[in-house]
Amino acid sequence: MSALVTIHVKMKLTRDWFPSAGVTIYGATSNTNAYASNTVTISHDEDSTQAGGDDPSGTVRVSSAATGVSLYNLNIENTYVGSQAIALGVQGTEFACYACQLRGYQDTLYVEVGYQFYSGCLITGAVDFIFGKPGASAWITGSTITTVGNGCITASGRDSDDASYYVINDSTVTSTKYVNYLGRPWGDYARVIFQNSYLGSNIAAAGWSEWSTATPNTEDVTYGDPGDWNSARASFATELAAPIAIKYAIDHRSLSSLDRCAEHDDDDDDDDDKQSNDDDDDDDDDEGRDDYHDDYH
Repeated sequence: MSALVTIHVKMKLTRDWFPSAGVTIYGATSNTNAYASNTVTISHDEDSTQAGGDDPSGTVRVSSAATGVSLYNLNIENTYVGSQAIALGVQGTEFACYACQLRGYQDTLYVEVGYQFYSGCLITGAVDFIFGKPGASAWITGSTITTVGNGCITASGRDSDDASYYVINDSTVTSTKYVNYLGRPWGDYARVIFQNSYLGSNIAAAGWSEWSTATPNTEDVTYGDPGDWNSARASFATELAAPIAIKYAIDHRSLSSLDRCAEHDDDDDDDDDKQSNDDDDDDDDDEGRDDYHDDYH
């Protein structure tokens, strides 16, 4: 059995590290299929104020020059509690993450650019801990999302009617004692789906939250949780008839680095009952995003 190793460092993965695309990094483990068996932890404790910005606070940062990176069996954490402090920030597209633990409090996972795929991972946090910029898509499947405080799980920054999605598929959302919402809209076109998943009792009956009372950002959102819908869901959420297929969320056929992606895509080509759930709104007069991160309300 591998010994436990904790590395206290900030890392930025750039083209200087990876002269060619498609590089893979493996952490030591006794079971490649289980994040609980990981023995390597990359740890840092710094918030955005100390770091000079949200992105620079990241314990591990995958830069835009590092395309096609895959991570296996690594624990990545930012142990700062109380404000914005990223564990993993991904600017490089065609990114994949397998059986990793991503641990933080606020802004744990920063989905910044392109198509991203997460499988068999643990993601922890309290406030907006799966969040990101317009145009970036994430498919999170077979994973466990655990809250460590009151707050919203996702904060999508989608601010126009683009093709991006966050989809949490075939996963477990749980907590021991907190009250949580599935998401709130950082961008006013936020689009997030929880599907085929177990939602614990920590999820409030409304399911979804406004960004804030002063700036709801809810007019053009698409928020849905097919299979878990109830009559108390927020008025701006959508009762979806069926889950969506991966092809609508990430362009996985172009992701040569995502060698396991097809395992979660068995029904893509013949499931005519899947929905694209594209918004039909014609209003292009988008006001854009407000400055990010008012205090959680």
